[in-house]
Amino acid sequence: MAPIGTIFIKLMQVSVLPSVVIFIITGIGSINKDDAKEFLKKAALIMLLIWILGIIGFHFMQFAFPNVPSASFFSTAQLSRSEDTDLIELFIPSNPFKSLSEGLMPGIVLFCLLFGFALIGDDKNKPFVELLKGLSSTLSKITKILMMTAPLGIFAITANTAGTITLTQLLQIQVFFISTVVISVIMILLVLPLLVHCLTPLSYREILTAANKAVLLGFSTSQVFITLPILAEGVSNLFKDPRTEEKAKSYGGILVPLAFSFPPLGDFMVLLFVLFTGWYYNSPLDLKDQINLALVGVPSFFGSSKLAVQMLLQVVHLPADAFQLYLISQPFSIYFTAALTCMGIFSFSAICTAFLSGCGGLRLKRALISLIIVAAILASVVLGLRFGFATLLGDSSQTDETILSMKMPLEVNGIRVDQNVDVKVFREYLKEHSAGDEFALENGSWMASIWEKGFIRVGYVPDILPFSFFNKDGELVGYDIHMAYDLARLLNISRIEFIPVDRKTGYVLVNNGSCDIIMCSVDLVPGMVGLGRFTSPHIELHMAFVTKDYRKDEFQKLEDVAGRKGLKIAIPAGSEYYEIVKKLFPLATIIPLDHPSQFFNHTEADALLTSAETGSAMTLMHPFYDVTILQPVDTYKIMCVYVVSNKCDDASLMFLDYWIKMEEDYGSLDRKYKYWILGENPEKKTKRWSVIRDVLHWTE
Repeated sequence: MAPIGTIFIKLMQVSVLPSVVIFIITGIGSINKDDAKEFLKKAALIMLLIWILGIIGFHFMQFAFPNVPSASFFSTAQLSRSEDTDLIELFIPSNPFKSLSEGLMPGIVLFCLLFGFALIGDDKNKPFVELLKGLSSTLSKITKILMMTAPLGIFAITANTAGTITLTQLLQIQVFFISTVVISVIMILLVLPLLVHCLTPLSYREILTAANKAVLLGFSTSQVFITLPILAEGVSNLFKDPRTEEKAKSYGGILVPLAFSFPPLGDFMVLLFVLFTGWYYNSPLDLKDQINLALVGVPSFFGSSKLAVQMLLQVVHLPADAFQLYLISQPFSIYFTAALTCMGIFSFSAICTAFLSGCGGLRLKRALISLIIVAAILASVVLGLRFGFATLLGDSSQTDETILSMKMPLEVNGIRVDQNVDVKVFREYLKEHSAGDEFALENGSWMASIWEKGFIRVGYVPDILPFSFFNKDGELVGYDIHMAYDLARLLNISRIEFIPVDRKTGYVLVNNGSCDIIMCSVDLVPGMVGLGRFTSPHIELHMAFVTKDYRKDEFQKLEDVAGRKGLKIAIPAGSEYYEIVKKLFPLATIIPLDHPSQFFNHTEADALLTSAETGSAMTLMHPFYDVTILQPVDTYKIMCVYVVSNKCDDASLMFLDYWIKMEEDYGSLDRKYKYWILGENPEKKTKRWSVIRDVLHWTE
């Protein structure tokens, strides 16, 4: 179904861009100078009125959120920094034909507005305008022909979307999603039509009849762009009076694409999402923050809604982790966003057309009745939702689907990596070493000593997410633990003993024989020569700060951090790059920690310096914190190695290096990275339900 839906959307785009260009140029070129001044003034006021209604409506929906304990997020949340939208280039392009080729509507609209205004009042250009009007009629016919494919295209798109929805995703966003659906329906069927009804002579039924085709098409396809010709036609069909019909048609062709270039009403759902995030984290926004949200939010909608979400979460000091939840909600909300945007464009165009045609004005009686109806329905719906959500979520327990739920993954044969292996995990640190356990590498190779014992002792650092940690079932798991199982299988050893080590004693334990190898992704830095022997790097990490979400920008640039006085930076005690940190940040106070988790509970440090990969895993359990990678990322890298005794023979070390190279060449390192670092779990990806497979059983 997906290819059919894609073809339908592309077909609908064939005539859209040419229609927009011709509509604007012919519409403006057909009016006089006095009408043009009125056009700009009234359009701005009406657009502002619709924005205010959108802000009020979406802010009011927060009262539907019940007072129940909120579940914590469990999605990974290290956000990549997106490029800021260049509003100047977007609205005032140096090359308008580039905007035309790339479909950048703001630049196209500006170019067409200037072109159209240049045609105003020039009798020599009337034949050219009439020619364009004829071409516009031809494009409208093309659109009508393509609309014949709408039933099949809409069915294909709807079927594809329904097939990708999972119950887990729906449950994650149920409060926000239901609230979004409700406010969208109220705005589409009630608020906006009644606004048009109060400011024009049109009846409520006429308004909905003229708008329904475009709104339904926008809802079904989630594409606003392809509805613009239909919206323009719907607006012009509202005004059949011979005295205003010609003007209405001209204004409709201008106003619809003009409204499309400004922040769409559908993007105002972002405001509701930010308010929802505050409720979800049990940190609702106060009145001052909500005012700031509205003032900053509307201008941010000139760019991408995704960029707006990231910025607004930071402005109101909410966890950036919520951005992942927004991405999950988009496949559902995008249809209602598109429908609401279409209705917003239609309402704006219809009201402006009425005022510019001389039939617009406030109908006080209609306005009072409409206000009472909207207030009563909205209040009733919000109270009903609040009670329903409270009933639905009141007895629900907090989910625990974090990184602590991870297990060792399945192999190709369906058996878990840690099965068929005799494992003994020590949790207490070794205080003394028994001389009887020591092996003499002088008389044999590292591998020979392991084969002689029949097992391998692996040193691990406890609770270093996501490399070695205990999951909620008490199992020792992680990237490095996974690597240890692979090494044991390659050595044909069926028993592993995991020995806890710390950064201070690890080298002593591996050199005196308490451990055969330390597998805790040791950072390879200057000054380590002689402490042990090291394998080739098996993973590349990135130095980063972990800090409060709202302080993330303070740690973006290394030179800014290095120049700040009184800064407190936490770092694990005995860290391999401790001396490097002191040189990078000479004015800062370095706070050594026995364990990185102490940063979140027992220190007053401003930031924790660690790797971005470890920091990201930590923020899953501490969502009010985020990660800032030191820039440039190519400079501040951490090459991680494994450590063996400084008496290890060259042949065994070469074997270990070859093993790591083999893991890389065969994609095993990449699969571990995706599973443990990126959180991509192939076991959770189930086949979509299929009529052919699950009902007719034609395939397996």
